[in-house]
Amino acid sequence: METQSRLQTLTSEARKHIEPLLLKLGTHDWADVEDAVLSGRCHLVSTPNAAMIGELVHYPKLTSFILHFAGGDKQELAELQPNLEQWAKENGAKRIEIRGRRGWLREYKESLDHDNIFIQIQKDL
Repeated sequence: METQSRLQTLTSEARKHIEPLLLKLGTHDWADVEDAVLSGRCHLVSTPNAAMIGELVHYPKLTSFILHFAGGDKQELAELQPNLEQWAKENGAKRIEIRGRRGWLREYKESLDHDNIFIQIQKDL
């Protein structure tokens, strides 16, 4: 029960960094994200000034960690990346996928394998 309480505290702290993004995207509200983290479907890493949330996806040929949401201080987000990558590896991921605004490409330019970059195109119906 102590672990669950700690996780609730972490999600509460992460909310201020993630919720503004949710309002822009319109795909989730905070209750959806909190439920996914507390149930174990999604993984959260955070610092006092940044948070990242994603989930493992099992494709037919490999498992990938998809980073759904990231927000907060850019330096602290960069510091979270190695922890996130380690957790993903320990849980069977062979790849990390990030979908986001074009500006993230600048932030991750040095650490991304540019041969494996694509964009996502969407249209609201």
